[in-house]
Amino acid sequence: MAWGCEEKDILLYPTIEESGNFNISTSGFDEMVVIPVSEINNAINDVSDGASINEVILEAIWVEITPKQGNTATKVSMDLSIQSWNTQEFINVVEGFEVSIGNEPSKVAIIQGLQQAGIDELKLQLNEIATGNGWQDVVFETEGVVTPPGGVINVDVEVFVRGTLVYAETI
Repeated sequence: MAWGCEEKDILLYPTIEESGNFNISTSGFDEMVVIPVSEINNAINDVSDGASINEVILEAIWVEITPKQGNTATKVSMDLSIQSWNTQEFINVVEGFEVSIGNEPSKVAIIQGLQQAGIDELKLQLNEIATGNGWQDVVFETEGVVTPPGGVINVDVEVFVRGTLVYAETI
């Protein structure tokens, strides 16, 4: 009986994680958050070793809030939108997302209030970048208000996106 080597493809599922940040220092805010396409491509290349990506599965979106000196605000309520590559219009990803602000940095997953159209656009953009068909940055707009009214806000906010890459490797 002869034993032979047979090639076969196995699917691999590494994750990538990228973020963009901004500072809130006014009680009503409207800020842009950019995740550069170069950073996403670098993360993809680090884990895929140049393999051809089949798809990216959106795993999570979250924010990290870091209070700075002088902050007296206790809560921030925000909307997060993504800029469409086709129309340049902003599409809601989440509306009315509230985060309590303590004295220490905190991470809060965005799991409620998600808007399907915005999630679909984010998935589309990540997949276009991963498959070599997207060359634009991922741009978010965030706007909102802080509590208590008249309170002093001074926090850094970082918006994170995590995705799972799906690709085949021949062994």
